[in-house]
Amino acid sequence: MAEIEHLPMGLSIIRDAIEIPDWLHGEILERSQREFEVQYQVSDDGTVHQRENDNPNSNSFRSLEHQATVPTRFQPHDERVDMSDRWWTFWREACDVQYQGLLTYCEKYTMLLSQIWWSNRGHVLVYGPGGFLGGHHDNDIGYSYKTRNDVIGFAEAATRNVVSTTLHLCDTDGGNLVFPYVDEEIETKAGDLLVFPANYIGAHWVTTIKSGNRMSYLTWYGQGSSLGLNAGTDKPHVIHNEDRLDGNQFVWCESPVEDFMENSGWSYDQMKAAFPSFDSRGTPEFWQGPSDDDPH
Repeated sequence: MAEIEHLPMGLSIIRDAIEIPDWLHGEILERSQREFEVQYQVSDDGTVHQRENDNPNSNSFRSLEHQATVPTRFQPHDERVDMSDRWWTFWREACDVQYQGLLTYCEKYTMLLSQIWWSNRGHVLVYGPGGFLGGHHDNDIGYSYKTRNDVIGFAEAATRNVVSTTLHLCDTDGGNLVFPYVDEEIETKAGDLLVFPANYIGAHWVTTIKSGNRMSYLTWYGQGSSLGLNAGTDKPHVIHNEDRLDGNQFVWCESPVEDFMENSGWSYDQMKAAFPSFDSRGTPEFWQGPSDDDPH
């Protein structure tokens, strides 16, 4: 993997992390169009209705002009969709490249490894001309005191996101990533991988696409048990042990420390210096309750 460039405040970039094949863009656009037709219905008057709970008569609607500014999202690993063999091979590689990029990132931010419990299944965003994405950070769920009953215990999954990885799949005219608290604007180039905090420090937006498309592949890594991983349903998301690409939403990262040491080539002493408690994981003593013979 190419060298990683560390910018301020935990924002890092690896240029040319993956080679983007010529055929990919056409298949992404095809898949994106299928997803649009699943998610939305265009009425005769030009309004776009979101299909909610398989209901094409949902009251959620936008104009076509407004819809054109919104990226289409889809899961490239959904095996229910018939795609080419090379499609599945590429997304396997993309998933591995993101994880390797995260491990490389941890050579600077080594104690982050303690927060890499699981990853979500990556998804693709496709923007057209005029598309953009407003300012946000990746562990925000839209909470306010007034909206608390809509999100607490129901849509809290994103609050567990710790670090974000974004793989850019094409050069884009416009569509830059702006990080206001880092004072950086990143021009997106095919094959570049960005790694950054999912919290407010990594807040960002996407500038307007001037022409063509913008395509990116996002994966988040986070911490916390399935008890708090609810995202828009009344049932908690289960974190799986199976392969990350078999359709599961959340999958345990079973050996990030071991993977890191293999990827970095670090010795035990190097690891101990950078992450003193890496080999003694468990409930810290200051979190434990008093013992039976503790007079206090």
